[in-house]
Amino acid sequence: MTNPASGLGPTTERRFAEAFATSALVTRRVAAALIGVDVKTLDGMRDEGLIRAVRRGKVPAYTERDLRAYLVEPAVVRPSPPSHVGSGPQVSRTWVAGFSDRPARLRIKRPMR
Repeated sequence: MTNPASGLGPTTERRFAEAFATSALVTRRVAAALIGVDVKTLDGMRDEGLIRAVRRGKVPAYTERDLRAYLVEPAVVRPSPPSHVGSGPQVSRTWVAGFSDRPARLRIKRPMR
């Protein structure tokens, strides 16, 4: 049965229950599978501050609360500091969109560089 307050479907709820049945933390590989991204993508999201990770020794691990927050709450985009100081205007070509916004994003034609 789905909990309407959680915002997740029954399949995702079942996967979360199985993953966190014996442990409060999951590995990068399990966390990536739960939210549907590659491990390298998950690492990048963690580095950008889009998803929170805790350290288990030297290895990052993820809590159920943090993974649910990423899936349910809208992403907060934090501007990154400039990597260099230049004379021209800084133009960002990155775009963060929620998973449900993906079909709309694919229909948008971006200008060629």
